[in-house]
Formats: sequence, C-alpha cells, structure tokens
Amino acid sequence: MPTNPWHGETRRAPGGSSSGAGVSLWEGSAVIALGTDTAGSIRIPAALTGTVHHKTTYGRWPLDGVVPLSQTLDSVGALTRSVEDSAWFFAAIDPAHGDSERFLSRIETRGIEGLCIGIPKSGAWDEAQPDVAESVRDALSELEKAGAKLIDLDFPEFDEAHRFYLDAGILPIELGAFLERELPE
Repeated sequence: MPTNPWHGETRRAPGGSSSGAGVSLWEGSAVIALGTDTAGSIRIPAALTGTVHHKTTYGRWPLDGVVPLSQTLDSVGALTRSVEDSAWFFAAIDPAHGDSERFLSRIETRGIEGLCIGIPKSGAWDEAQPDVAESVRDALSELEKAGAKLIDLDFPEFDEAHRFYLDAGILPIELGAFLERELPE
C-alpha cells in the first residue's frame, strides 16, 4: 500500500482501495484516475490526500467491465487534482452534464455565497472520533464564515440507512454471489 504523502516519514494510510490513485494525483504522476466507490473507495483517498473526488449517482455511468463488490452500492467515479479538472473530465465523459466552462464560471463568480449545506442530526456525530468531529465542525464553521448557509436537518433515515448498511451485510452477500458465480474455485 502506498503511504500518505502528507506525512513524510510517518507511515499513514492514504485511504481505501483507490489510495494509489489519490497518491499519484497528489504527486503529479496522474491527472485523472477512475475508480469505483461502494463504501468510500474514492471519497476516502481523496479526503486523505487532498485531491478531489466525484462520486456519481448510482446508475449514472454503466458498471460494464467493473468487478462488482456490491451491485446495489457500486458506482463509477473519478479522482482529480482540482475541481476544475473534475468539471472538465465530467463534461467530456458525460455530455448530459453540460458545458464545463459555464459550470466553472458559476463557481468562480458565485463562490460559496448562498450555498446551502445540510447537516444531518444523527448518531454519526456520536460515533465519530472526537478529533474528526471537531475538524468537520471547524471546516463547516469556516464555510459558514465564507457565506455558506448551514441547515440542521432532521434526517432519521440517515441513521436507519447506516444501521441497515452495517447490520444487513448486503455487501458480503452480493460479493459472495459474484464470486460463487464467476470464480467458483
């Protein structure tokens, strides 16, 4: 496994299964990296390496050729070095997305002024490591100071979905079915 580029001599993980992609973007040996995301496989490496992730909506891009981990949760996405790279890539690969120049000019002119960010009231805050929760709250505070509007959301479905994901075990069931069907030995 590659090491997190932010920590020099201290060996720390750079994320999940797409960690090599995140590191290669950070060090400049790649501009775009495709990956699949089931439970954070591109989101976590992007967060830990300071790169950008774009997790598409389930079914937005076909899963043809992807070895499934969970047919219910898998989606194809990309990691890039910047939001601009992500916008250009997405517009090139997904024509329904529209004009990347117009999208980028909206970001540049509007910034985050008036951006609404929903903060679910959930047990996830209780389960998070205290330093992680504090860092997220600090980042949200900075966004609010810059003009974003934070909205507390009553979202009981979040906790229910999280419990279902952890308890139901859909991922091992679907992966097991794939392995039994495609690689029975």
